[in-house]
Amino acid sequence: MKEKRVYKQPIFASTPDAPEIFLTSEWLAAVAHGADFAPTFKKQILDNYKLIYGAELKDDQVAAILETESNAPASRYAELFQ
Repeated sequence: MKEKRVYKQPIFASTPDAPEIFLTSEWLAAVAHGADFAPTFKKQILDNYKLIYGAELKDDQVAAILETESNAPASRYAELFQ
């Protein structure tokens, strides 16, 4: 908490039976390792939501899925998933 690295999990991590639950491990890797994983993670979300739900997400929808507003106080979170 002192280093502001406490995060609210993305929406897809809220239920264990969600078709996109596998993205949780990718999200954790991006949060833990930053630039090594984060640049491709937003694309993974876009690609998988299109594949699973047939939905083409907009930037504000991805931000909502990633809980970007809730995680704004966390160190570098918003910048990580731009």
